[in-house]
Amino acid sequence: MRIRLSVKALTLNEMVIVLVISAIVMGMAFAVLRMVQQHMETITKNFEHQTQCRLLEQALWIDFSKCSNITYNSEDAVLTLKQHEEAVLYQFNDNYVLRNLDTIPIGVSEIELFFEAQSREDGLVDAIKLTMFKPLRHKALFVYKINDATTYINTHGL
Repeated sequence: MRIRLSVKALTLNEMVIVLVISAIVMGMAFAVLRMVQQHMETITKNFEHQTQCRLLEQALWIDFSKCSNITYNSEDAVLTLKQHEEAVLYQFNDNYVLRNLDTIPIGVSEIELFFEAQSREDGLVDAIKLTMFKPLRHKALFVYKINDATTYINTHGL
């Protein structure tokens, strides 16, 4: 007596349907993966811009607190901070800020200068407001220093 065993198999139509559904699912998975990767790239770029902005702000605060003579030249867009014989230069451009030899890749769209709470174009400065370009969504930095006696003696000639 012979026992006949048959193997259950799928028909050709069923296999085609399985392949089509698998292709659709895999296509959707890769599309979602691409969207997640783009989102991660955007988050990384925003984090880098925020970090550069914080570094610029920190450097400005340190330099403003150390230096007693701060001047701005509007023709060259250069902020000069002097303390005794040491000087720090900030040069503001559309795509970057130069601090001495360091390049900070942040674009500054607008610079507002103040001295004794009065707005000015150039000359002595005791506060500065920088407005950044689009990647930082027009974020503004405001840095100031408290004037000491040497500032008043030098400006008013007392």
